[in-house]
Amino acid sequence: MDEIQMQQMQAMQQAAGQVPEQPSQGQPQGEPPPQPPQGDELEKFTKDTLSELEKELAETEQSLDANYAKEFAKGMSQEDLELMNSDPAKFLRLYEERKAADLKEKLEPKRQKIGAFKENLAKAEESRMRASVEQEFNAKHKDTKAPQVIEFFQNDLSKRKQEELGKKWQQNNTSELEQLEEVYAMMKKGDKNVLPFDVSNEKYGQAEGEGEHKSAFLKR
Repeated sequence: MDEIQMQQMQAMQQAAGQVPEQPSQGQPQGEPPPQPPQGDELEKFTKDTLSELEKELAETEQSLDANYAKEFAKGMSQEDLELMNSDPAKFLRLYEERKAADLKEKLEPKRQKIGAFKENLAKAEESRMRASVEQEFNAKHKDTKAPQVIEFFQNDLSKRKQEELGKKWQQNNTSELEQLEEVYAMMKKGDKNVLPFDVSNEKYGQAEGEGEHKSAFLKR
């Protein structure tokens, strides 16, 4: 038994004589994860705010961890007391299991909130970058707008051609603007490579989550 465990055991023994209070059951405490913001609200999410949320989580976890032994001892049952005296090693394993479960329950709402925040930040950044690329393309080509090129890619090119382009862009680390330019050139030439139907009845490329290339086209 190490020094920390000895201290925890002593704290429990000191508090064991007090009136037991059963650990709370039911829903986790704390704020629920936020609903995904819409429209302009995404712009309010900043990295500084994320840093503050993560700092708050770390401080809460540290506080709960530091005070857990005392709180646990207040709610110990007679069976817990007997186990502590008869088999300290088994009791400490039980204590660590309950501690891990209780801390997870209390901290999960904050973790979910941070997770939702990060997801919204990523979406906002992706939207900003896409808008910047499309704006740059539109400024260069007065006859065609980026949405038209993307529509051509999605609706006029065959599935096989889309996958071929996607793999090539991934291998060459092609930027979104260069992708737009390449598809725009195909669009102007009328190079659709359209199949009336997929004669092989196969799905080309890899499934979502299995290495499929991400781009301004395939994500739309």
